[in-house]
Amino acid sequence: MKAEAEEITAKRVTKDVTENTRLLDLKNLMRSMKLTAEQAAAALRIPRRSRQAF
Repeated sequence: MKAEAEEITAKRVTKDVTENTRLLDLKNLMRSMKLTAEQAAAALRIPRRSRQAF
């Protein structure tokens, strides 16, 4: 049970860190390159179906 809980927690943390990093990347591109959110997402090659989360 403990190992299972640790695995679930690790997956959640990884997902959260990945999402936060992606958001920072989007914001940085938007600021530095004067891109729209859509343009920044395309530049980062974020799939369209995943863009709704941001």
